[in-house]
Amino acid sequence: MAESVMVSVPSLYNKHREWALLLAKELDDSDEGRLTALVSVWRCAREWDGEGRFRDFAGPMIEAALKRTAVET
Repeated sequence: MAESVMVSVPSLYNKHREWALLLAKELDDSDEGRLTALVSVWRCAREWDGEGRFRDFAGPMIEAALKRTAVET
């Protein structure tokens, strides 16, 4: 099944939640880092237009948010 099929925000979030937490574990393994990753994947799920792969869209945004959080703390 192609990812370009439109899905609901909650189902997209649930599908990619663990992946976002793995990114947080790699880049900022703190409570704040995990929360940042979860908020970011929710935001990406809301903003994704269904074109291309979701992870290609969301990955850079989640990583940038984690790096900003790490610098701020």
